Amino acid sequence: MSSKTLQHEATIGHPPCIYKMYTHVWDEIINNRKLGLFNDSNFTKNVVMHVSPADAVGIDSARAYYANYLTGFSDVTFTIIDVFGMGNKLVKHWNFKGTHTGLFFGIPQLAKRSI
Repeated sequence: MSSKTLQHEATIGHPPCIYKMYTHVWDEIINNRKLGLFNDSNFTKNVVMHVSPADAVGIDSARAYYANYLTGFSDVTFTIIDVFGMGNKLVKHWNFKGTHTGLFFGIPQLAKRSI
């Protein structure tokens, strides 16, 4: 495949290896608690995570946002159900399970399982 063809495919979608890398990185970040993988090798410097209550913009903000999941929950299971994208955007549909044993976005532990 020529580089011109690859460039064209990258503008209308992503090759399967991008999805595989993306899901692997998220698996490592959440399930294996490797927040250090929020870096410029895996994310663009100005990454935007559309989250509530406000978007997390930049690698440090994204890392801090998702750190709440790791400090707030033990026995975490993070599963990516689907990934799709176009252009420079990727979207993940995910499921998160764990027991609320620590502070989670200011909410004290409830010792209840989240499903």
